[in-house]
Amino acid sequence: MLESNVCKKIDLKDIKKIIFDFLGKDIIISEIKLLKGGLFNTTYFFKTKYPENKYIIRIAPENKDLLFNYEKNMMKIEKNICEIFDKNNIPTSKVLYENLNCNIINREYLILKYIEGFAMSEISLEENEKSFIYEKLGFYTRKIHDIKSKTFGWPSKNGEMKKYKYWYDFIVDYVDEIIEKVTSYNIFEKNYINDLKKIIYNNKELFNADIKPSLVHNDLWEPNIIINKNEKNIWEISAIIDSDRVFYGHNEFEYVLWNMNKSFKKGYQNSLDESLQGKKRKICYQLITATSNAFIIKMQHNNIEGYNYSVNWGNDLLKLFNSL
Repeated sequence: MLESNVCKKIDLKDIKKIIFDFLGKDIIISEIKLLKGGLFNTTYFFKTKYPENKYIIRIAPENKDLLFNYEKNMMKIEKNICEIFDKNNIPTSKVLYENLNCNIINREYLILKYIEGFAMSEISLEENEKSFIYEKLGFYTRKIHDIKSKTFGWPSKNGEMKKYKYWYDFIVDYVDEIIEKVTSYNIFEKNYINDLKKIIYNNKELFNADIKPSLVHNDLWEPNIIINKNEKNIWEISAIIDSDRVFYGHNEFEYVLWNMNKSFKKGYQNSLDESLQGKKRKICYQLITATSNAFIIKMQHNNIEGYNYSVNWGNDLLKLFNSL
């Protein structure tokens, strides 16, 4: 089992401090458990009696020197993003309480309403069931991308994060931060870094196309899609969760890890840019993701196998871009 360098469990007494601060010291706690699988935030489930309710506690990571700037800001924006999703009829988490001043424990945390259901990645679905879910996911993703902004960049609670008039300027600043991180920790060879710089810096026209700032979930994959059966015994999407990595950017950045399937396209009602320029731009987005993932997976998650995969993916993408 992986031992994350940033996702650290806390003492039971501190969990109880969090719960009592939220609900009062007279509340009866019937269950507390650490949820497995988290490598960034530390996540606990707890249940109460009289009244009987279920909740989730998400606690911010430690070792903030291993985080990107936007990751340090994520917990501050999640409540607002969930409210934006809800306002636009996108099923999502509900943040009931946020503690950002670290006065109960020495880490920020959120308390969320527990969502009944399962991560899509945990359930074996029939093809027709999966097609139905992906069509709905396409529909909701389009609704996310229809949320617009006047500027590009990471959202922030109090203007902590820089806003950009042009998409290219955001991309360059983000890539510069990634390069600084991977160079400091010897994540890639120097030749790879130089090639990445050339591709991003010398292809400004790819990012200065007619791109408008759209809200991008930026972590949209099956573990973050909660599904459950409705009263007709049909699987449906209960929530799209972990929306704290969102930014305002090019909507096609959403698809760096996967392509739209037929069902998703039907729900989304739009296609990717399949021109040569569009294909090159997607490879650039994938390169950015592979490079940042290599740092995250090695330094935050402590996963050498996953790190090697990201390094190989990045090198393959360089070759692919240069072959076009």
